[in-house]
Amino acid sequence: MLDAFLGGGRRRASTFIGLNYYGRVRFHHFRAMIPASGAPVKRLKDFGFVCDDMVERYPAGMVKILAYLHRKFKLPIYITEHGAASSDETFRERDLRANLAALHGAMAGGVDVRGFFYWSLLDNFEWQFGYTKKFGLLAVDFTDENLPRTLKPLARVYTRICQENALSQ
Repeated sequence: MLDAFLGGGRRRASTFIGLNYYGRVRFHHFRAMIPASGAPVKRLKDFGFVCDDMVERYPAGMVKILAYLHRKFKLPIYITEHGAASSDETFRERDLRANLAALHGAMAGGVDVRGFFYWSLLDNFEWQFGYTKKFGLLAVDFTDENLPRTLKPLARVYTRICQENALSQ
């Protein structure tokens, strides 16, 4: 299907590929082993899974899918969504740094990545979970009719990474 969308070798219908990447989902007896499907967080930790509030975080998977897309389609790639759903800002910083390091490795290996867009600027509404998942760089108080916004620690970290174009501390 993706071949047909991209032109199937005849005429190229796309000029780039957009990839939303958050992590991976493993299955056990046809059941997703992730917090979003109700798998017990303690059990996932016992298995050695590193998860945010929704999926297993897996930076190496980003490298694999980027390399595959680059080899197969030879188009520039944009990471159109990437972020972690968690109220633990220390976790979110470690996760962002690990995924950006993996992304840098893919680029150093020749993958043509042109952009990275963090999801999301603001805490938002997730269809399955309402306002409970916290992806934003800014917290939004949905209980206040004025919807006040507050910068989270990760916003400062991400700002510094973007300004310096580096993962320095």
